[in-house]
Amino acid sequence: EEEETVSEEASNASGAAIHVDVHNQNEIRNFIATHPAPRIDDTFDIQPSAQAPYVAGQLSYESLQYAFNILNQMRYIAGVPADVSEKAEYTELAQAASLVNAANDSLTHYPDKPAGMDDDLYQLGAAGASSSNIAWGTPDRPHATSRQIVHSVYLWMSDSDDKNINVLGHRRWIINPDMLYSGFGEAEGYSAVYAHDKSRGDSSYYGVAWPAQNMPVEYFNDDDAWSVSFGMELTASNVSVTLTRQNDGEVWNFSQNNPADGFFN
Repeated sequence: EEEETVSEEASNASGAAIHVDVHNQNEIRNFIATHPAPRIDDTFDIQPSAQAPYVAGQLSYESLQYAFNILNQMRYIAGVPADVSEKAEYTELAQAASLVNAANDSLTHYPDKPAGMDDDLYQLGAAGASSSNIAWGTPDRPHATSRQIVHSVYLWMSDSDDKNINVLGHRRWIINPDMLYSGFGEAEGYSAVYAHDKSRGDSSYYGVAWPAQNMPVEYFNDDDAWSVSFGMELTASNVSVTLTRQNDGEVWNFSQNNPADGFFN
């Protein structure tokens, strides 16, 4: 019954379980070219200081632009609206979240108040941390200090480590169709992107898949989890997935009742 309900609800517009914009290879290449996001060190208009006296800091326009470009690249590839722009309030929250985590040298959504920090700055950072994707390090150097927020977006889209693979929450926030605004922050290798915006409102997009239907391989690691988000809660025990490799016809079957072919949730 669950499978029948999902089929009806998830196919009410196009007759398919995936209902997103599909872009061809040339369109994707052109979008990436016109929204560059080089993996270079972030720069600041105001340098943050994670030691007392604390300074929240402010990313440069260039670094913020690259951050939004990579965010929108991911969204364009996934086929959801790729025009997310900055809201100053969200940038302030994300920057304060990054600073508080850097001051504590601890990656958490619920940071303690650093010794000697002004309460207003701490409260701003705590609010930002609880409503943002946060990161430290890079996909290729997961425990190394990084000042490259573009790397953090790749890390959030991978999201396939033991702590995150069950839910893939960071990935799902990045390619959430309802997002319209966001903000980024970085301080001494700790980074954040405000994730909880839903200003676009309920959309007609559902079945958001990663990897996408046309997928640049550079954006997806060999051991990344595959995912489809339907915009509704499903009962995992009532869902099964068949994956067929087109070049040789090999088939994998995924379900909670068949763990032999790999992790499923």
